[in-house]
Amino acid sequence: MRTICQGFKSYLFVLVIFIQCNPAHSHEVRAAFSSECPTTNFPDAYGTSESPILVAVAASLASSLVDTGIAAAKKSVNPENKTVEGRFLEDGLYMYKNYPKEDRIVEAVRPANKIGCLVVAVGEFGLEGLAYETVMPFKSDRDNNDGNVRISNALQLNGRFKLAYYLEAARVFSGDKSAVTWKPVRFYVGEYLNESFWGGKERSALIQMNMYMPGKKEAFFSQEFTFDEIIKPISKDSNDLKSRLSGVWGVMPAAPAVPENFKATDDGHLFNPFTLEIRLVEAAKPYALAKAFVDAADQNKDAIKQEIVNKIDSEKGETAALTASGATLDSISGYLAAYQAALSACLADQKKDDAGMLNCSMLRDKALVARSKAELICKSNPVSTCGSLPQVPST
Repeated sequence: MRTICQGFKSYLFVLVIFIQCNPAHSHEVRAAFSSECPTTNFPDAYGTSESPILVAVAASLASSLVDTGIAAAKKSVNPENKTVEGRFLEDGLYMYKNYPKEDRIVEAVRPANKIGCLVVAVGEFGLEGLAYETVMPFKSDRDNNDGNVRISNALQLNGRFKLAYYLEAARVFSGDKSAVTWKPVRFYVGEYLNESFWGGKERSALIQMNMYMPGKKEAFFSQEFTFDEIIKPISKDSNDLKSRLSGVWGVMPAAPAVPENFKATDDGHLFNPFTLEIRLVEAAKPYALAKAFVDAADQNKDAIKQEIVNKIDSEKGETAALTASGATLDSISGYLAAYQAALSACLADQKKDDAGMLNCSMLRDKALVARSKAELICKSNPVSTCGSLPQVPST
């Protein structure tokens, strides 16, 4: 049991150090709708990307409180789900647009081209440098391979960025135009939100999209994108995701009346604003061996605690013994000082008068007392020099 306990203690100590020395990255989410996907040729409509206004970014990463070695180990090998989320303002669900019809222009309300592609990025943003200096971890399908700039424009990023997760999903209408969904056409994972070694190599991820009307708490449209058996790095394009229609068909609310004095434009005048909410949840699949080891440590925690107590008591005993031996040596040293003083005072040339005789007698008495103290402490805490104490000099 002693060997096992020592093994557990060593493991827990190293594990706590490992946890403390491996801080998590600060991941944030950026999301927006765009008229075109930045790195894929979806949707078919091309146009200038209109950047969103960032309302709030909230990163919810589970905190790791380590009260004991076992608690830290259990926390480490059973990683909690990591979540990062954000809310963003979008200018319009619909647009009021001029359409040529025969020899005239017709004004009509249509679903906004702006929401043709959902762009979601999770990672580190605002890094030193310019957007075009960002090294892309995958190749863009678009001309010029300028995915870094297109992503930066779509999400209104400043500086370089490093992607951990990235998703592009193109809008798809049902054949009768009554329903809509967003189909993933690009998915990339280069870094996990939880990089715990004990979390294993595999992750699963859920990206949730919600849309809210101003002042409403209930979403008018929601869709989830699920990805299982993720092993980083993973990069999937539209060909890999061709058969993937995540979620279900949804229905958009009917377009409201066009605002008063609202003019149609050739590009489409956006109206009916909404809030876009994105949430990414990552789940780890911990190593079974690591979990078994920590479970064993937990089951044997009483024995481990007792072993630690015994070790502390043993070290206390050794410290007490050293302290006692030091006290004995101090007492012997005190006696030797008194002995030397008496020996010097009792020499013949020092006892020529009454004062000399009195000084010899007094220092001899001090030496006798010091020897008695040394002999007494030697009985309870002996050291090797206890048997070599010199005799007090005679008068």
